[in-house]
Amino acid sequence: MKKTLVLIAISLVAALTISCSSYAKHQTPEQMSTPFICSGLHMKNAQWDFVDDYGVKIHVDGRCHAGRRHGQFNFYYNNKMLAKTKFVKDKEVKTTCITPKGQMATSLEGCMNMHANARNQASSTK
Repeated sequence: MKKTLVLIAISLVAALTISCSSYAKHQTPEQMSTPFICSGLHMKNAQWDFVDDYGVKIHVDGRCHAGRRHGQFNFYYNNKMLAKTKFVKDKEVKTTCITPKGQMATSLEGCMNMHANARNQASSTK
């Protein structure tokens, strides 16, 4: 019985070691130019530069854990922070939208939409 438990414990440790090592600890240039996807990554300082749905070049930095977004992700446009979003196991938990009027809690999609509308209004008044 004791040998069986030891064998099971060793098998579990080996399986965990193998499963964690299958994730990349560095991003390729292709991964960095896509929207912020953590698939296949396990790293603290992941970065992405991509064009969003509104045609705006966005920079994102965050943490990937076991192929999922986990922790705080910061969104920038022209070196100006747009939003801070917390993810837990790839699910958006909390987003703080940074606006000229201050910070507000909203969804990430709502925040990006708000910034896009503000840019469109600013460009149409010129």
